[in-house]
Amino acid sequence: RRRHTRLLTVTGVQTCALPISGIPIFGICFGGQLMARALGGSVARAPQVELGWYEIETDEESIIPRGPWFQFHWDRWTLPAEARELARTNVASQAFTCGRTLGVQFHPEIDPEVLSTWLTVESSCVDVQSQGHTVNELMAQTIKEEPYSNKRAADLVDYFLDHIAVA
Repeated sequence: RRRHTRLLTVTGVQTCALPISGIPIFGICFGGQLMARALGGSVARAPQVELGWYEIETDEESIIPRGPWFQFHWDRWTLPAEARELARTNVASQAFTCGRTLGVQFHPEIDPEVLSTWLTVESSCVDVQSQGHTVNELMAQTIKEEPYSNKRAADLVDYFLDHIAVA
């Protein structure tokens, strides 16, 4: 049986095939934006950057607690028509489900090692500083949050696997 896919052109250069045949997908940040767009929403520049640790407003604290969650994005999605929004900030939608897809705007995977790797990418430190943060401040907050954010992330992945991926 042939599986159908919808093609999505991203910034006119990169092409991504999104299976719409029920394959479970957990999209994080840009991945969530891709899922939103491929499922009928849109992506555009946010009115302000979200960079650092943010508490979010959540409809289902048992699925996505208030956090804080780590943010590192300049863009935001509009929800696909059939999506169910789970969480948001005053700037952007933060999480949605649509069928067997979970999209999150924040970074549940962040830990000091990941952040350190990101900050070695050319211009990342400039981006951080341009938003009024210091690298040391973000790293200190990340170290402080790590045991709690690891638990939130593990719970979120478990929820995805136990409830969304098997739906």
